[in-house]
Amino acid sequence: MGRGGFGDPTALAGFLGITPEQLRSEVSADGATLATVAQAHEKSRDELKAFLTDQAKTHLAQEVAEGDLTQGEADARLASMTANLDARIDGSVPAGRGHGPDGMGPMGGRGMGDGGFGARRSRTRRYGDSEQRLIR
Repeated sequence: MGRGGFGDPTALAGFLGITPEQLRSEVSADGATLATVAQAHEKSRDELKAFLTDQAKTHLAQEVAEGDLTQGEADARLASMTANLDARIDGSVPAGRGHGPDGMGPMGGRGMGDGGFGARRSRTRRYGDSEQRLIR
């Protein structure tokens, strides 16, 4: 699922009470957005936004603890993610279009199928490593 960079599809599906496969199918349907899928599973916008924000905070705290981000970088990413969250869950801001580092998802992820919040940026781009592309 490339829409939105919303992190762990298993956790999101669990929040909605469905399987990751069902989530993938429903979000891929014509006219579907994450907000409409959540509503169909009796989750309000506020509940969805709180869940996604909590997931992002957890992921960012882990990256800070691991030394992959400074607290300032984490705070900036969280601010960017929350500022664009309504548009993203409504599907009006495609994943990979200028939200987060290198134009990826809000946490550097490329969407649900590529790791979402958990996907780390390429250290090749970040640090200029030319011999090997390192992705953690």
